[in-house]
Amino acid sequence: FFPTKESLAAEIVRRHVSTFEPIVSAALAANSDMIDALIEIGRQMGRRYETDSFTRAGTRLLTERAQISTELPEPFVDWIERVAGLLRTGQQQGQVRADVDPEETAQMVVSFLHGAQTLSDQFSDRQDLSVRLEAFWAMAEPWLRTAGAALAG
Repeated sequence: FFPTKESLAAEIVRRHVSTFEPIVSAALAANSDMIDALIEIGRQMGRRYETDSFTRAGTRLLTERAQISTELPEPFVDWIERVAGLLRTGQQQGQVRADVDPEETAQMVVSFLHGAQTLSDQFSDRQDLSVRLEAFWAMAEPWLRTAGAALAG
């Protein structure tokens, strides 16, 4: 039980934020290719948006944090930094094109994933989220991959 609505909101956000790193760790354990890992992270986050009430509530609370009178994390900052790190690692391993800016691309990827879940929620009660995510990756993956990684993959 929580003494205030703000403490309840903070706990929901904490639980939501705490799920990201285990998803990243599992994707990295299963994929040596950073783009494949990034796609898997997006898929897992999408599944959480589809099925997990803490994920949906945590996302809403983070985007509405200005109306909540308790300290909450800055939304998406850790996620953007982690995606940028994966892209930099992918560049070092020859999987991600050298002309891809990891920070700008991470902003774009996270913006799309958040926007896709919002639109999917509005238009189909999240029923088409996986289709939206797969369409994004079908477009983004060839742009991100080096020619050698595309041939190897």
